[in-house]
Amino acid sequence: MEAGWRSDVFESTSAILDYYGSHRIQFFYLNVGGEVVRIEAPQWVMRNARMLDLVHALVYDQCQRSPDYPPYPPALQEAHEQAVITTAEKRVVEELVERALAEWGIVYARSAKDRSKRRRAV
Repeated sequence: MEAGWRSDVFESTSAILDYYGSHRIQFFYLNVGGEVVRIEAPQWVMRNARMLDLVHALVYDQCQRSPDYPPYPPALQEAHEQAVITTAEKRVVEELVERALAEWGIVYARSAKDRSKRRRAV
């Protein structure tokens, strides 16, 4: 199996995927040169030959541009670094969720474990 080779498209048998509809996740394996990776995408992408070929080509191309081994697409590395959520941002989201629940008359109660994580014991 040479670099750039792609397997057939497969699908997990996990029952949770029944709730995804056309967004059901499917995957293929791709030899990116010295390593075989699993590429996942929604079913509507995998069933469209043009989109499937495009995903295959773009991921392979990005892996070839990676200076590291094993190759990892630089675009995904950058996205991962940019996707960091700060503690302050997390608190804002939690407050928004609590307010939205309160508007529906739902009281959000933290678990004992969660409360213990948020305060110092000593």
